[in-house]
Amino acid sequence: MTVQPVGRMAHRTSTFRAWVLHLLRLAILAIVVLIISWKAELRSQQRQATPAKTPELLQVQPYLPDATAWGGVDSQTGIQSLINETGNIVGHAAWTSPIADDIVGFSGPTNVLIVFDNDLILLGLAILESQDTEDHVEAIRKDGRYRSWWKGLSWTEIANASNVDTVSGATLTSLAMAQSVVTRLGGKAPSLKFPEEFTAKDLEEVFPEAESFEPRSEERRSWIVFDKSGKHLGTVLSTSPSADNLVGYQGPTETLVALDPDGRVLRMAVRKSYDNLPYVDYLDEDWSWPELFAGLSLEQVAEYDLEAEGVEGVSGATMTSMAVAQGVIKMAQGSVAPQKQEPPSPRLWNVSSVPWGTVVVLTIGGLIGSTRLRGQKWVRIPFQLVLIGFVGFVQGDMLSQAMLVGWAQHGLPWKTSLHLILLMIVAVTWPTLSRRNLYCSHLCPHGALQQLLLPGSRRRRSLGKRANRGLSLIPNLLLIWVVIVAAGGLGVSLVSLEPFDAYLFRIAGWGTIMVFLVGIVASLFVPMAYCRYGCPTGALLELTRRHGRSDHLESLDAVRLLLLAVAVITAYST
Repeated sequence: MTVQPVGRMAHRTSTFRAWVLHLLRLAILAIVVLIISWKAELRSQQRQATPAKTPELLQVQPYLPDATAWGGVDSQTGIQSLINETGNIVGHAAWTSPIADDIVGFSGPTNVLIVFDNDLILLGLAILESQDTEDHVEAIRKDGRYRSWWKGLSWTEIANASNVDTVSGATLTSLAMAQSVVTRLGGKAPSLKFPEEFTAKDLEEVFPEAESFEPRSEERRSWIVFDKSGKHLGTVLSTSPSADNLVGYQGPTETLVALDPDGRVLRMAVRKSYDNLPYVDYLDEDWSWPELFAGLSLEQVAEYDLEAEGVEGVSGATMTSMAVAQGVIKMAQGSVAPQKQEPPSPRLWNVSSVPWGTVVVLTIGGLIGSTRLRGQKWVRIPFQLVLIGFVGFVQGDMLSQAMLVGWAQHGLPWKTSLHLILLMIVAVTWPTLSRRNLYCSHLCPHGALQQLLLPGSRRRRSLGKRANRGLSLIPNLLLIWVVIVAAGGLGVSLVSLEPFDAYLFRIAGWGTIMVFLVGIVASLFVPMAYCRYGCPTGALLELTRRHGRSDHLESLDAVRLLLLAVAVITAYST
């Protein structure tokens, strides 16, 4: 039997104990995050249980000045009409909450008002309410270019948007807002001119022998038809909303098109029309007109050329009948197109929206920080300049308490900020795996700036043990305040707690700028002053770091337990 040396056994025991204690420490922090998330979910459920608040007319009138009251709501899409003093509909409006509440920008979702005219052409966007960072939201409110990008687009164009402009300095928030609008308008545009539900009476003209019908799952305005025995007779398609903007003599017409089980046209019939009624009646009286496309598949109808085929319409109702025929062709084109090619993946949440420049720079930083290259000034200093200039002042991609709390409360923004999520994962796990705080020392632009400002011997100041010990408590005290704000759902902005938004100086508030300036000036005299005595994000990452004394209880364990206690007390008292 081989006997292990006592020293080696003791080392293994110490290592095992260190890992157990460290995993317990991480579990405590995880429980704090879960408490914050749980309380945020409760508040979200309470908001959803409350009937949705209709926006004030004052918020809509900049786009629809004639609107004096809210009208009816479309049962399928929830879009609500607006009417004028005479009761006529002057436009429509929708808002992104609660459908898009799971889309997070920098730190939270935003409820966006969407206003359309009667043809479902966008008139404007407005922010109704936001749980995102105030500075970022305000930057979007002031950016007329961002709002004007959307103006004039149709419902369908917005729903299929593949790329949008963003607001400099508020990229994540503006991108999330864009995605919220696209999500809210997802699917086919509603028919606001022909909103009536399909009934058995509508079948009489196209399927006299039909007994029942049911909607098709993939298309809102199409129905499968059955006879008394349950046999499939065919399908009925409506030209609305595809042809809602095709005007005959004086208005659009909704036409029903009957298809046999093989998908070939049997006949068509007018369901409802805003056109001149005598002209519409002429269409029914013409025995050949309802069977204009009879025997053709939808693919053939989509390619039908009325002029080449010599179609001149119904005598006495030429404009009305030709508009009806064009509407059927347009409907067929819309039905066939999705089968021919897959719709493009919206780039709003595609990998192409990831700022790969930031990813490359941070990857290089990880390589430098984990190898001997970190000791080479000719490598380290140029990289720090790139980190400060590009990642800091251009992209503003830094971890912060405002961001992390927003993610804990509203979920991770996988669709808009994948690169920051990966950065967070590296920042949190690296101190556990390697005992080094890689983010603070090599990936944070603000840390890099302070490293470049390391004071010379003439300016160096010694604070003394007592002052150093007292000032070192500040980051942990700030962390406690962050937990109180997050778990209690207090309406307090955490952005001004840290200097990171100052890099995006175009949108930064004065509180953030002051923290930035004070920290930088202090760093001229005390090495890494802000990182050591002011950064709650750095303090949080330090709580995740494993070190040589991790097999023993330490002073930071008291901080971890205090954070847990504060989270529990705050959560259950609010």
